[in-house]
Amino acid sequence: MQKYGRASILIPNAIRFYEKRACSLIREKYGLARGEYILYVGRISPEKGTLDLVEGYRKAKTGEKACTGRPAG
Repeated sequence: MQKYGRASILIPNAIRFYEKRACSLIREKYGLARGEYILYVGRISPEKGTLDLVEGYRKAKTGEKACTGRPAG
């Protein structure tokens, strides 16, 4: 209100915040070692370029594990 002389409201973007957990829990559960995997978290859809990511991973032949995840819900 001070800067523009108008009242404002906050419209959240619907992201739920979850309890933080140690990264080691996930690494242990899936047998991952620190720095030896590539992680993608997000929707798997054409506009996100996920297929490009997979194709690039295959061509790179890094020897690292590829992990994908998605938001819960």
